[in-house]
Order: sequence, then C-alpha cells, then structure tokens
Amino acid sequence: MSIADKSKMSYLNSDHDLFITTPTLERTSIFDLPFNVMVTCTRTGGWELWQVPDSGIKDAKLLAGEYEGEDKWLLLDVAGRVIVDSREEEASTMKNEEPTAALDIFERDRNILKRIDRPGNTEFDT
Repeated sequence: MSIADKSKMSYLNSDHDLFITTPTLERTSIFDLPFNVMVTCTRTGGWELWQVPDSGIKDAKLLAGEYEGEDKWLLLDVAGRVIVDSREEEASTMKNEEPTAALDIFERDRNILKRIDRPGNTEFDT
C-alpha cells in the first residue's frame, strides 16, 4: 500500500484510539496498559475490562464493566467519542449530550466498507 493510499485511510478509527477510564484508572490509552489487560464485549456481559494473570484466563480478574455498578464503572471512548459510560449520574448526562456517537462511528465505517466493496472501485486497493 502506498503512502498516498494510507493517507486516504487515516480518518478511520482503530484500537489505537481506544481510551479506558475506571474508578481506579485515569483515562489511559489501551496501548499504555499492561499486555495482560483486555477489553471484551459480549451480549450478556456488555463491555468489560479484565486482567489475565500468567496462570491463564480461568483466573482472570474483572476490573470494571458496563453493568458492574458504582464501584466498577467503565468509561470507554474512541478518539474522544464515548462508546460506553456506566457511571451513574455522569453517564446519563453524557448520553443525553451525544446519544448517537457510537452509531455515528458505526454508520461512517459501514459506508466506507460499502465503498470498498463496490465493483470496479480501486480507491482502497493495496
């Protein structure tokens, strides 16, 4: 992929833009966290932050989560756009300010993928 092609894609968000905030962790880039810390999202658990010890996943410790309550709330943002905020009072305020932030990101990325899949499109060729 040429440098010119990469510059066309520079507006895409990636895991490099993920920031994590918890009651015990100030806003921190995922890349500044230890390698044994992971962010997950499941249908039943929502967004969660885990620390996995050397002994393996079976001994993982839940650090914070979308549904874990006031002592283990979780705030995730991608390049400043909130994707989950489970703080009690603050969460409702932020959600009212910009309720569609995550949907906007999803919609933008979906439109990009549609352009990539268009027959004869060479805009994103590598």
